[in-house]
Amino acid sequence: MVAIIYFTYKTYLKNVETSAENAAQARKHVEELSIYIAEQERMREQFAQIEKMSALGELASGTAHDFNNTLSGILGRAQLLLRRTTDPDVARA
Repeated sequence: MVAIIYFTYKTYLKNVETSAENAAQARKHVEELSIYIAEQERMREQFAQIEKMSALGELASGTAHDFNNTLSGILGRAQLLLRRTTDPDVARA
């Protein structure tokens, strides 16, 4: 009877030790996952910021292009008018 109790107790201790090891591994795994999730969130925020900056750059580029097209037309017409003028004050300016 003592032998049965002894072996049952030994089995119980091994199960407790195994459970403690599993709990430690699970805790470590949760910590690693938390770090991974935080890194993923940081990367997602960084990507969103890059997307915003890219959109802003495209908007600025488009605006500059439209402004340049308008100024080119104005400059071209001003040069044509300058060629037709005979007034020396207008030609000098």
